[in-house]
Amino acid sequence: MAFLNDFRITHACKLLAETTSPITDICFESGFNNFSHFNACFRATTGMSPTAYRKHLRLTVVHDV
Repeated sequence: MAFLNDFRITHACKLLAETTSPITDICFESGFNNFSHFNACFRATTGMSPTAYRKHLRLTVVHDV
């Protein structure tokens, strides 16, 4: 189950980076059926919430330009 969740979180990270889709849509598109479980798994894997992850990516891109 851990491998599957890691795979799903990796997919969610890709979607957060490449799309502007709402996080709830990304949750379900990544294979999670429960938004709170998605948030908990995401935070356990990345160390931040999906919203913070997306903001971090935007700040990184802006500073790199």
